[in-house]
Amino acid sequence: MGSSSCLFALCFSTNPQRQSTVVGVLWTQASHGPERTALSHETALLVFGLSDVNPAKVHLTVPKRARLRREKPNWIVIHRVDLAPHELTEHEGVPVTTVERTITDFFTSTHRFDLVRQAIADARREGYSDMQQQTRLRRALTHHSHNLAREVTNHKAIHGESKAS
Repeated sequence: MGSSSCLFALCFSTNPQRQSTVVGVLWTQASHGPERTALSHETALLVFGLSDVNPAKVHLTVPKRARLRREKPNWIVIHRVDLAPHELTEHEGVPVTTVERTITDFFTSTHRFDLVRQAIADARREGYSDMQQQTRLRRALTHHSHNLAREVTNHKAIHGESKAS
């Protein structure tokens, strides 16, 4: 996505939260920054209108080796991942990670199962995901929750905490 599409999205948006997300993308692309920059995590959930998430910062994913030549504002969170082309899309002229990638990134970074379940349901209702994607997301959520429970159990065993605590 070029900066002209972002500028168009910025100019015609009356939503201050949306404006800050677009400014975040433009910030990374300033001074010939990375091309594969996308809104991600809870910011992408907000852009898609999935769940009741209300991010305090703009989350952006940039390539691992991207050189950002400007000082990062404190309201931006940078995630460094080399996204495959099929993990990127545009929503209303703004580059974002796909819904499936967005939900996956969100639950692996926050463990907010309540919002993840809501996002999965919203994605289906809004037509952003099909049954196959829904099944993959639910399986990944179940797998992640089992791993998290195992880590907690191991931590308690190592530190001598009882299961009742």
